[in-house]
Amino acid sequence: MLSDVSHPLDVLPDDEPLLTKAKGFQKAGDIGWNNPENFLTPSEAKRRRGSGKNYGFALGDGTEEWNLVAFDVETKGVLPDEAQALIDEHALLVWDSVHSGRNRLVKVTDDAYKILDSLTTAYNHLSDRADDDIELQTSGHCIGPGCEVSHKHCKDTKADCPGSGRNTYELVGAKPFAPVVTKDVAERILTGLEIDREKNESPQTDDSVEKVTEIPEYDDTDVAAVEAHLQTLQANSPFAFNCLSDRLNGGTGEKGGLRLDCGLIDRSATDFVTVSDLYGVMLVLGNEDKQRARELAYAYYTYRCEGNEYMKSSEGRPRKWLSIGAKYRKNILQ
Repeated sequence: MLSDVSHPLDVLPDDEPLLTKAKGFQKAGDIGWNNPENFLTPSEAKRRRGSGKNYGFALGDGTEEWNLVAFDVETKGVLPDEAQALIDEHALLVWDSVHSGRNRLVKVTDDAYKILDSLTTAYNHLSDRADDDIELQTSGHCIGPGCEVSHKHCKDTKADCPGSGRNTYELVGAKPFAPVVTKDVAERILTGLEIDREKNESPQTDDSVEKVTEIPEYDDTDVAAVEAHLQTLQANSPFAFNCLSDRLNGGTGEKGGLRLDCGLIDRSATDFVTVSDLYGVMLVLGNEDKQRARELAYAYYTYRCEGNEYMKSSEGRPRKWLSIGAKYRKNILQ
């Protein structure tokens, strides 16, 4: 499956800054990694890796024609045949993680990206094993082939992690001229992964969707119910859990598009995305009906905002969810 490219990053245009700075021997981004001003071109990323530091792909970024998305399978070999054939056909790069996973990087058109990015859950189970899942990574970053990781920095509780020593993300294959994933292909991939797009999409304002007529109160029972469902999310998808947790604490997580041009956090956009993700977790993982899922999402987000009333920024602006009023919150839910 290996191609004749001299370096994995040769599959990307050399003049496009589509790579991030990751810490040496870690998967985590370096300070300021998510600032576009600090993005790297392939040549710059090669030099960074040559100095012993890691790099990552800036997922969700791209050109006017396409964006980058990664498919991260926790246990290789469990993808359904149809989905694997489609993803591999369109994969620019395929590489194995330092544990037992396999990653694939693809280019997707704008309308295909909107489909994949609209899912409220970033994973889907691929077998009856708890750790056999796939993450559709449409934002944040993931480190690429050739990067080296020290297992002492591993945060995931993986049965096959030795806990010490170093290993390298190994290249499996590269196709610089792989076709771009279109809307039709994205829909076929989701079908092959048995992901119900309608069930997993963020809730939309639609006359066919039942509206929240009152702002529900919440109690300790509501909070406990949500936290139980979030524990399931954490076990199934640490990346999605950590991203959501940071937003619950007043940050932006790994989600793009949540900052204003001036650099401040867009509080309204963050409220909407976070409540939508909570709703998706309640609906999909919690198996709650739509009305109860909305009530729990509202309850828990209110609870977390009351526990941390300011955004995570040097300006320390108050959480908009608490400062605007009930009408604003009701519109977010609808």
